[in-house]
Amino acid sequence: MATRAAPMKPDDFVTLHRIGEGAFSKVYLKRHVVDDKLYAVKVLKRLHESEDDEAQKRILAATKREVRILTMCQHPHIIQFYATMQSDDESQYVTEYCEGGDLSTLIRAKRTLPTPAVRYITAQVASALHYLHAAEKRSFPLVAGAPLRKATIIHRDVKPQNIVLTATRQVKLIDFGSASNPLEEIPADQVMSFVGTVHYMAPEMLQNPDNTSPATDFWSLGCVVYEMLVGRRPFEGATYPLMNDICTKPVDIPAWVDPDGADLIRQLMAKEHTERLYGEKVLEHPFLKDTLSWSTQDMARSWIRNAEWESDGDVKKCRLCSKDFGLLRRRHHCRNCGRVFCHECSDKVSPIPDSTYRAAERVCHDCYANLVEASHAS
Repeated sequence: MATRAAPMKPDDFVTLHRIGEGAFSKVYLKRHVVDDKLYAVKVLKRLHESEDDEAQKRILAATKREVRILTMCQHPHIIQFYATMQSDDESQYVTEYCEGGDLSTLIRAKRTLPTPAVRYITAQVASALHYLHAAEKRSFPLVAGAPLRKATIIHRDVKPQNIVLTATRQVKLIDFGSASNPLEEIPADQVMSFVGTVHYMAPEMLQNPDNTSPATDFWSLGCVVYEMLVGRRPFEGATYPLMNDICTKPVDIPAWVDPDGADLIRQLMAKEHTERLYGEKVLEHPFLKDTLSWSTQDMARSWIRNAEWESDGDVKKCRLCSKDFGLLRRRHHCRNCGRVFCHECSDKVSPIPDSTYRAAERVCHDCYANLVEASHAS
């Protein structure tokens, strides 16, 4: 008979370095000395009964909510939760470590992602969302032999920062602190306080935070697909004009975007949630069909790309400093983004991951900073 693994304890971990920090928590990369594996460990100061910090109480409540949801869920594209560890002054939460970094950092480094890579990232996130919305899940607390039961969980905060990648670039959905939990009613003001940005929120949620459904998460996924293909968010601006644009303006998709990708974005970002594509039908869309069955080799090849160079004859000023080109200010293409810069704004060299370039290449200053950030994150 198989023996049950011993509970994880704080003393069983060796801290390597800090990988994240919030107002009331820190996240560390730690090595577990028992199995010699790496884990991400979130550390929160324990709130004592005498303390009355409402903001910290909300953080702790969100963390407990996330633990409940992750304990209930088992899916290859949802971050895996392993243990809660307690000490006199701290609570620690152990999850798997994804060394590929988050999707937001990757987009900043590459500006746009290759269309095949967008296809399989989207399919994996869509699969995770459909599981959250429709699949049977484990009980909480876990009870040996207890039957699975259907539970609908709405993530509420799907965005590139909450999508991380493993070393082999398998996708994992993270951060369930704002998610709806079938075991708990969450006040609307508390949910809103945990949403990091309105850029990915569906129109119905902006009008009323209680108006959430599976279609709400798939709107957010549409925003992420847009950002991966276009290199920017579909709507920008100050908060109130931004909210108005999300609710009233059609999404503007450049003509050069893959036609199937553009069609998927339009269907995911339908203003009326009753007209929006969601659930299993998303995975049946031509842009995603059969993507989940790709081999490891297919996925690796999907990342290879070289940026298309813009025509230097059409560009009169440097894209960064805006100074006119001339005899003493020469044009150069950035090998990472393909745009035209002057020699002063493109004098950095860097390896360009997932390209056909074998040596470090000349890049603009913006791309250089983003490539360095991405290399440190991975």
